[in-house]
Amino acid sequence: LTFAIPNSIPLFALGVAAGHALGWPVLWVFCAAALVHAIFDLPLHHDDGHPHFWPFSDWILASPVSYWDPGHHGVAAGAAEVALCVVLGVVLWRRFSGVPARVLIAFGVSLELSVPLGWLWALWDPQRRGWHDLAAGTRVVVSSEPTDLRSWWLGVRG
Repeated sequence: LTFAIPNSIPLFALGVAAGHALGWPVLWVFCAAALVHAIFDLPLHHDDGHPHFWPFSDWILASPVSYWDPGHHGVAAGAAEVALCVVLGVVLWRRFSGVPARVLIAFGVSLELSVPLGWLWALWDPQRRGWHDLAAGTRVVVSSEPTDLRSWWLGVRG
């Protein structure tokens, strides 16, 4: 239920209709934006999807594509997401000339770019540390012995 409500296509469609019928543009716009997100989110989860048709169904699509998992085209999907956000940021920048709008657009685009730039930072860092490593004070240790991560994780947790 925690992930069902904020990803429910029927609930947000109802919200769009209700906001339009009641003349509440804020409700209509919020639910329309959430509906667009839910529709584009639907095919981008391999094994961590959400019940997008709740409360009518608990069915979850197991897509062959994941926006984050490299084992399911996550690198390409993530790159496409970043590129799309930058292109849409440019479109919004050209459309809105007010300072508050442009500050918000620049902030959003910079947030979107911060993750890939943080990873690319490792190419220039002498110790090959990305921004996440620098922030956490960690570093990658390369071992010649293969490691079974599942048993390591289960051993730590249990």
